[in-house]
Amino acid sequence: MNDLIKRLENLLSQIKDLQQHLNLPQKVQQLLVWENQMQAQDFWADNETAQKISQEYNQLKNFCDFWHNLEKNASDALALIKQNTDESAETMSYLEKQVAELEDQYNKNRFVLLMSKKYDDHNAIFSIHAGAGGVDAQDWAEMLLRQYLRYCEKKGFQTDVIELNKGQDAGIKSATVEVHGPYAYGLLRSEAGVHRLVRLSPYNPAHTRETS
Repeated sequence: MNDLIKRLENLLSQIKDLQQHLNLPQKVQQLLVWENQMQAQDFWADNETAQKISQEYNQLKNFCDFWHNLEKNASDALALIKQNTDESAETMSYLEKQVAELEDQYNKNRFVLLMSKKYDDHNAIFSIHAGAGGVDAQDWAEMLLRQYLRYCEKKGFQTDVIELNKGQDAGIKSATVEVHGPYAYGLLRSEAGVHRLVRLSPYNPAHTRETS
């Protein structure tokens, strides 16, 4: 029982430190600003701006709610364990599972501790260019675009493809995407550079090995 208490106390300390690192109170204030804007009668007069604010509000609210709820759940679990007098195997197994799940949620989301650069918590814009290599390079560029769009979807980010230049036979020549979501820039900034693919070309009759 004491081990579970120590683990939860340590987890709560880490959560509170992370909330300070994230400037969570400042983010909550931004939510209040947006809420006031959305309650205005003329909020939807500019539909494009209203949609953008609504999307960013929902994403930031989900982000803040996650960390507030994790702190509350860990605090509630700690209070429950301190009051518990039943040390049967069944009860201890249940409590161990609850603590492990809370620790797992924290560990899967603490990557934000690495996001300390100036624009890491901002939205992002990225571009993909096929470069030299003909149809194979254009096909690879389209594969990369699908990969990044799926990644952003998995993270809960909103994406807008603002430019798409399709290849003549297959793939794309270029694409530019706006990504809206907490720490989108921080998560994507390391993707800058050249991405290579070596494969047997499906577009070459000889099926030679090509580098895109």
